[in-house]
Amino acid sequence: MNEDRIELQTRKNEIERKISFLEAQIGNCQIQQQATKIKAEKLHYMDEESEYNGEIRNLKEELAHIECALDKLKRFNREVCLENIDFLLAQKDVKLGVLESDSGNRPGYLSRMKSGKSTSDPSIEFLMTASEKLEVPLDMLVSSRLSEMSATEKFILDFLKKAASDTQTDKLEWIRETVTELEKLEVEHDNNGYPEVSHPLYVPFAERTEDTYYEYPLYNSLFFKNCGVKPCNNGYHAKLVPTDQWLYIMECEKGDERICWKNDRFFELYLVNFDRYGNATTKKVCNTLEVSSPVCVTINSLIKSIITSMSRVHIEDDVRDAIDSYMNGIVSASDDDILPFN
Repeated sequence: MNEDRIELQTRKNEIERKISFLEAQIGNCQIQQQATKIKAEKLHYMDEESEYNGEIRNLKEELAHIECALDKLKRFNREVCLENIDFLLAQKDVKLGVLESDSGNRPGYLSRMKSGKSTSDPSIEFLMTASEKLEVPLDMLVSSRLSEMSATEKFILDFLKKAASDTQTDKLEWIRETVTELEKLEVEHDNNGYPEVSHPLYVPFAERTEDTYYEYPLYNSLFFKNCGVKPCNNGYHAKLVPTDQWLYIMECEKGDERICWKNDRFFELYLVNFDRYGNATTKKVCNTLEVSSPVCVTINSLIKSIITSMSRVHIEDDVRDAIDSYMNGIVSASDDDILPFN
């Protein structure tokens, strides 16, 4: 979406510069018409002016379409935002007056906007208060039509919101896999000689030519099978405590060019369960090419939470216990039996 916005904005700037140039040319033609007394030259400049005006009309028509497209790509959609607030107020049983007073506004603040008496957009203080009280990410509140979500999408949304919340409170311990690490995966063989890959989202793949036979790991997208999809950035996974399930998030790039891809990059989410022998069962959750805007926004919010969490200091439980013991002057029972080094 950002790429689309940049491309449209670049074209908009080009058109505006072109229109300014043509308008200057029209002005020059008009000056030349007034200055010349030769009928043929006057007609020539009149024809040029007509051509420039025709080109300007075409450019302005294209400009109108671009501006309309840019409006649709705006992160803030006033109509959708007000509709979302009404929808969530009913869902969460929160009073509008609470949002207005907690954000420092007088009663009727939002009603005046909805009635058209006020054309201004909600203040950032109001939006942040609404985001907190209505328990919805700010990005989603201002850009996604929440009332149109299906029951399954709402279920997935609640799951992702909990994962983001647990990430922010360090209840989920995420592990990062760089593209470099993924590219170094190798095909191994079990005791029976069968090929396998240690990563649950990869499968062994073999190719044979006249002279060689070689095996390599192949990313196994369950959403777009045999389409050439592969990871293009860091992947993340974490165990969903207290379950035995692991959530894997992979950022992938489009594959087969013969397929019309909605975006060049997207996320795929999987649940993976490992049995006691280490065998993985992988199930699809969702991907950001085929879900509604609110789910996409929440996935992006989860990714931001993961990246923020991984930039903070984390320690293992046994290290925390050792530090706690030191801070509280607690001596373990076995410490008396340990002789210090001389």
